[in-house]
Amino acid sequence: MRDPPDIESLLALAEGAEDAMLAARCRAIAARERATGLAPYRAIAAELGDDLAGLAADIRRGRFDAPGPERQRLTRLLWRLALLKLRENNPAFEVTKI
Repeated sequence: MRDPPDIESLLALAEGAEDAMLAARCRAIAARERATGLAPYRAIAAELGDDLAGLAADIRRGRFDAPGPERQRLTRLLWRLALLKLRENNPAFEVTKI
C-alpha cells in the first residue's frame, strides 16, 4: 500500500543523485519507512479487505455516499492510511483540524 518508489529504489536514487539534498531526502524517507515497517499497512489492508479493485469501484459508484456506519468505517480507514503515508514522507506534517 505504500506509494512508489519502494525503499530499495529510494536508496538507489540516493546513490545516483548528484543533488545532495535529494539524496538526503531519499535516505531519510527510506529510513522512516524501514522504522515504520509494514505492520500498520497490513492492518489497514486487512480491514479494507482483499478486493481493493472492487472497493474502488464501490466508491466510484457511490456506495459510501450516504452517511452511516459503513461510510464512517471506510472514512476512518482511509484517513489512517493517508496520515500514515504523510507522516512517513513528511515528518513535519501535522494535522491541526479535520
